Amino acid sequence: MNPKTTPIALAVLLSVPVLQAGITDQLVTHLTFDSNLLDISGKSHHGTAVGNIQYGPGQVGTGAVQLSFKKDGTSFNYVTLGAPADLNFGTSTDFSLSFWTKFQQFIFDPPFIGNKDWLSGQYQGWMVATGTDGRLQWNYGGSPGQRKDYDGPGSTMNDGRWHHVVVTFLRAQVLLDRAHFSSGEIDAAYGQNLRNAISGYQKANGLPANGIVDAPTWAVLNTDVAPILASYTILDMDVAGPFNPIPTEWVDKAKMKALGYTSAKEALSEKFHASPKLLVQLNPGKDFGRAGEEIVVPNVTATNELPKAVKVVVDQSDHTLSLVDAGGKIIAQFPATTGSTHDPLPLGEWKVNGVARNPVFHYNPKLFWDANPSETKAKISAGPNNPVGVVWIDLTKAHYGIHGTPEPSTIGKTQSHGCIRLTNWDAAALAQSVVTGVEVLLQE
Repeated sequence: MNPKTTPIALAVLLSVPVLQAGITDQLVTHLTFDSNLLDISGKSHHGTAVGNIQYGPGQVGTGAVQLSFKKDGTSFNYVTLGAPADLNFGTSTDFSLSFWTKFQQFIFDPPFIGNKDWLSGQYQGWMVATGTDGRLQWNYGGSPGQRKDYDGPGSTMNDGRWHHVVVTFLRAQVLLDRAHFSSGEIDAAYGQNLRNAISGYQKANGLPANGIVDAPTWAVLNTDVAPILASYTILDMDVAGPFNPIPTEWVDKAKMKALGYTSAKEALSEKFHASPKLLVQLNPGKDFGRAGEEIVVPNVTATNELPKAVKVVVDQSDHTLSLVDAGGKIIAQFPATTGSTHDPLPLGEWKVNGVARNPVFHYNPKLFWDANPSETKAKISAGPNNPVGVVWIDLTKAHYGIHGTPEPSTIGKTQSHGCIRLTNWDAAALAQSVVTGVEVLLQE
């Protein structure tokens, strides 16, 4: 903002949504703005008015806080929470926020929530704001001068209507995904898969492997300056289907012509490496089954294709699969499900015997310890919900391979029947990087 321009007034109403059960874990602040600035999270982060704020009717609850200021800075009204320690998020902290907002008058590019000054982008911190044409923007960390991690479509916030804004900070997961150090499904959760991805990336880049995105790690990750989120217009092909439920019994699966996606939402989630829950959180009220609908997605397409690997290492100790280049450098790491007590990982050195895309699965109950004795062999058609997903990488160990999965949320968290399971998108990336004869080391 330029303080020398003609004074322009802005008014914005903020109303915080009612929190639903199951999303209040680690809640640090909840302001309802029901004619007060009280924090009902139990943390007592009550707001303090600066200037003469007013209240009006809200979208949820009974009220909203009305904020206004002039572009020249001669008058402004806002709410401050001070600087309590548990709101002092560092660059190693992922967090989320949500609120309803409506602009009663909109002329320039106002910020409306954050912990830094939006002025020229010269300060570091996080900020949710809007562009001059009403587009939603946000910035998290980054270097001074880099103001936009997400730059949404124009004319979305300045229409005089209420908008539900949900910002979940996925920076680490998306950057790691684009660097080929995957945490599996992008879900805005700091789980073991993400910690392993961070550690793997740190080792590959000569950093202390502590599993935390600390300042040295951010410095390397932030060399990727592409936006973290992107706008995507749903295409006809995304909703064409057919979408059918997948039966649980093998005999019923064998009757299907293809084991495709069960919904457009599932297809879009895999396309952008996201959990379906996250996709909904990023796009409240959006219809994923309608071509032409514009949605917000993790920007996972801004990446380079993996180079060819000369070795694959599957490590059972941390449930990861790594790719090694000719110079001995790890160039990628994916979370993996690696065997079980009944079907342990076949440790040792093997080789890639071949790569099959969109494979048919031949079910043989004799190879499954938990199979129903009454079951017979079955041929299961190809598709992303096929038991081995979209790729089968055959190993020289008979009946063993590396493959995709119809259940990406389980990768690295459950057991397998001895094979190595990856998400479909990681399996597809691996298939591009290996050829017949590549060494595969399976280790504890």
